[in-house]
Amino acid sequence: MKLEKTKNYMLKSIVALLGLFSLLTMCFPLVSALNIISVNGFDFLAFNKGLIGPGFEGLETGCGICSILLLFFAIMAIVLVVFNFMSANKTKIYDIIVIAVSLFITIIYFIEGFILKSALVKEMSSQYGSTYGAFLKTTCFVPFIICVVLMIAYIVVAEIFNRQIANQKTKKVVETNEAKQDSKNEENLQKEKNKTEVNNEEDKIALVLKYKELLDANIISQEDFDAKKKQILGL
Repeated sequence: MKLEKTKNYMLKSIVALLGLFSLLTMCFPLVSALNIISVNGFDFLAFNKGLIGPGFEGLETGCGICSILLLFFAIMAIVLVVFNFMSANKTKIYDIIVIAVSLFITIIYFIEGFILKSALVKEMSSQYGSTYGAFLKTTCFVPFIICVVLMIAYIVVAEIFNRQIANQKTKKVVETNEAKQDSKNEENLQKEKNKTEVNNEEDKIALVLKYKELLDANIISQEDFDAKKKQILGL
């Protein structure tokens, strides 16, 4: 069915975007402050001490471990996306896993960015004053929002196509039933026609026999009988 194939292709495409975005999630800055600092998940993969300043070694180590974990899950999601596209039929389990992994990655990244920003705001504010903390920004929540939007798009697309497919099946059933009913009506009409033709033939024979009785009773002549017979039988 064409609609089914289109639906599968679109859903696989949305899942592919989720899988790809799982990897791109770590590109969004966990924390930034004008041109002074701007670090994302990939920056912590090297476990670079002093990346965000002295006194944050433990936090940097935690972010590095978290980044490795998220990178592993992102690669797993991309592998599942490849398997999903290679499969001839729609494999819903791949969709579910990729969506769950993408949601997991974006939520963890959201929490990681929130913790990192909060720690920096607290530390920098205590050292340089509360005004410095106001310059600290984060976009760690953006991947989560995009992930949710893509999930909603997946649900909406699936629902739209499911309704169209259901309507198409219903229409086909109705058309089949109508065709069967038309065939049955035609059959009944043919039977009625045959029955009528039989009755007409019986009436004609009865009428011919009536004129034959008149002929035998010498009420009509042979010529009159033959003429009436030809007229009745359509000869």
